[in-house]
Amino acid sequence: YVTRAMLRYFPATKIGDYGDFEMFGFGLQHSVNKHFPEGALPVDVAAMFAFQSFNVGSLVDASAFTFGAQASKSFAIVDLYAGLAYETSTITIAYDAQLDPNNPANKTHIGFDMPGKNSFRFTGGISLSLFILKIHADYSLASQPVANLGIGLGW
Repeated sequence: YVTRAMLRYFPATKIGDYGDFEMFGFGLQHSVNKHFPEGALPVDVAAMFAFQSFNVGSLVDASAFTFGAQASKSFAIVDLYAGLAYETSTITIAYDAQLDPNNPANKTHIGFDMPGKNSFRFTGGISLSLFILKIHADYSLASQPVANLGIGLGW
């Protein structure tokens, strides 16, 4: 591929008295190898950005943005990959608390904004392709480290 568009969407779905849950996200990934002579780069390199937001009524409003680059190299049935990205996020919580159940007029507004631990993330991993079976494992170093192991079907 040269350019890949990504879309995440979850339609508004009512969650009790809290309001509608909604999610939307988009991104773009572009292979930069096409801009260099054939074989000039020893690995496949792509640049990307993505945005995502979700909210629950007027209670929760959250968004995240990431941009970075990935590199990969394929060897027969094994792919090695790595990526570096910068991530930002924020969440806003706001609600009215009824402090005295016997007095409905006695409400206090509670609200706060919380920025994420915005930082760089480095990911390294490996995937194995056995006919239609795909197995992958990777690890991300960031403010919140994450290990992934997955099995999928594909061709």
